[in-house]
Amino acid sequence: MFLLSQNENDQNIKTYFQGVRASLPIVMGYFPVAMAFGLAAKSAGFSSVGASVISVLIFAGASQFALVGMIAGGSSIVAAAMVCFALNARHLVYGPSLSTKFKNPGNKWLSLVSFGLTDEVFSTALSGLHRIEGKAQIPWLLGLETGAYFTWVFATWLGAFSGDIIVGHLPALEMALSFSLPALFLTLLVLMIDKKTVIPVLVAAAVSAGFIKYNLSSYTIFAGAVAGPVIWLLIRRLK
Repeated sequence: MFLLSQNENDQNIKTYFQGVRASLPIVMGYFPVAMAFGLAAKSAGFSSVGASVISVLIFAGASQFALVGMIAGGSSIVAAAMVCFALNARHLVYGPSLSTKFKNPGNKWLSLVSFGLTDEVFSTALSGLHRIEGKAQIPWLLGLETGAYFTWVFATWLGAFSGDIIVGHLPALEMALSFSLPALFLTLLVLMIDKKTVIPVLVAAAVSAGFIKYNLSSYTIFAGAVAGPVIWLLIRRLK
């Protein structure tokens, strides 16, 4: 993988597979969500290959569901692409934010690593990257992203190819699949909570709940995403 000495290559390979193992919580969450997307894409008229290509190229859960839904509803490709870009705009801050955790910046693999920074990969890397040695950080992150990416693509194909058959035999599974993405976010959130983040998380949750209560659900994600960091900054400034 890297043009280094044999010992360094062996260490990088070992660290890479440590990253793959670290992706297991993401893999477990991605599998049902990607199957649900494959099933949704097939229901919208996409072939199993077409649904898989979307996952290969876009690799962003919420955007893919929006893309398929809009195209199935008759929207133009341009409009669907603009919505996808808007939904993924938050990813623009993932790379710069995570780069502060690298002990050995400037690696030539950073452009490849940036492609795999989904919400779940970013949160897992943010909480685990600091425990990895400087030279081993990129191989570990590549392993983390490999497990997430190939699970997403394979499960998409599986959902498009056989999801309707599975749901036909197990109708209750469709509801479970639809809840798998929120469940994954909740699991990752619990793993990241500590003394420094518990108050901002609670504030973000309270603000989001308030927006939902007053029928402002369209602004819920934005409000929670702003409220949490603002409170964190205020607490840090006061300290």
